Amino acid sequence: SKLAGIKIGQAGEIFYAIAVAVSTMGNAMCASLAASRFLQAGGRGGILPGCFGLVNKRFKTPMFSLLFVMVASTIFISCGNVFKLINTASFTSFAFTSLCAV
Repeated sequence: SKLAGIKIGQAGEIFYAIAVAVSTMGNAMCASLAASRFLQAGGRGGILPGCFGLVNKRFKTPMFSLLFVMVASTIFISCGNVFKLINTASFTSFAFTSLCAV
């Protein structure tokens, strides 16, 4: 952001900040969609409870899986400590992956 300000001025700083925010939101949306589809596949395959495999007829999206990812993400974000969040997310990811492998 500072480099953009030096090279392009205040407009460059604002543009750079907006670009980073949009990129971050896009990454978060893609990650939540991928996680919900992973849970949906586990529900359909019988690895996870069947409710994870349910798909909304109107929107054709895994609503229960999306809701689960949203609630889990909210809990993780409310931790407050970034390092605690990273450790919790890493442990949870490892635990679910190991559970699916069993």
